[in-house]
Amino acid sequence: MDEQARQQEANFRYGLIASLVSRKLDPGEQMALMREIVSHEYETSSGQRRRISLRTLERYLKAYREGGWEALLPSVRADKLTTREIPEDVLAKAIALKQEQPGRSVRQIIAILELAAFVAPGTLKESTLSKQLRRRGVTRKALLNTGWSHFRRFEATHRNSMWQGDVQHTLYLPHPDKPGKKVMAYLVIFIDDYSRFVVHGQFYFEERVARLEDCLKKAILKNGVPEMIYVDNGAIYSSHHFERICGRLGAELKHTRPGRPMGRGKQEKFFRFVDQSFVPEAYDLIEQGKIQTLNDLNRFFSAWLEIAYHQKVHTALSSAQSTDTKKTTTRFACCRRMNS
Repeated sequence: MDEQARQQEANFRYGLIASLVSRKLDPGEQMALMREIVSHEYETSSGQRRRISLRTLERYLKAYREGGWEALLPSVRADKLTTREIPEDVLAKAIALKQEQPGRSVRQIIAILELAAFVAPGTLKESTLSKQLRRRGVTRKALLNTGWSHFRRFEATHRNSMWQGDVQHTLYLPHPDKPGKKVMAYLVIFIDDYSRFVVHGQFYFEERVARLEDCLKKAILKNGVPEMIYVDNGAIYSSHHFERICGRLGAELKHTRPGRPMGRGKQEKFFRFVDQSFVPEAYDLIEQGKIQTLNDLNRFFSAWLEIAYHQKVHTALSSAQSTDTKKTTTRFACCRRMNS
């Protein structure tokens, strides 16, 4: 099974359990829903018809809750792995990257390691690294449950009170100048903390202050100036130039305290949704030749934001806030159309 087939199978497995992991269910409700799921026959991406047993569904559910989406990837036969053992220094770096941001997927960690020349492209497999991380208890669930549960969830009081900014190493595109080569596309986003609305998000080929400034400028032109901008301690956010930009705008710049990533869950949740919903579709379009340039990718991402993300109901919002958020989202969307 090649890598694309493995990812399609993981998407199929996640589709089976999506209704079980997207909301809280009591044991009776969960079992009833699971029996309903296994009572149907499903068509896979290859066109085959399949039935799933209750035991298999339970295995998928357990794997996802322990290891996330990557744990749903089918195992690769040991004799097919290009690297059966991961060097200790590479594994240590991967663990550090996961601990730094628990929401990072295994695919993102491998991309970072490849770009930093820790490993040669294509030599480190997702299944191999995922297995090693799980063996050491370095999973998103384990990291987020370590000493942070007693902190109260933070939420801004109104729209534009605070924007959260972040960058994701999302996927590879064909290199614009080197045929046959691929280059990383970085997703820069700003999310309104109160409404979870993405005030602007865009892909770039570089993770630099100039790209961050461009994304922030477009967000402000569409939605106004926020009272506060909350970011991590990455190099682009810690630059004097970005600090000066926020000062001139009259927006308070606040950084996450090192080792205490509370309040960053909204970006992590958004990036997980990007990995699960956007990335597989984008890679399919890349394979079909429908996405070849950065402009193609950004057009598809804008459409995905409107259709898949901004239309979803965020379960973390209270019912009263949810109603107000729908109005806020509508106002944001109207502003975007007026400025486009």
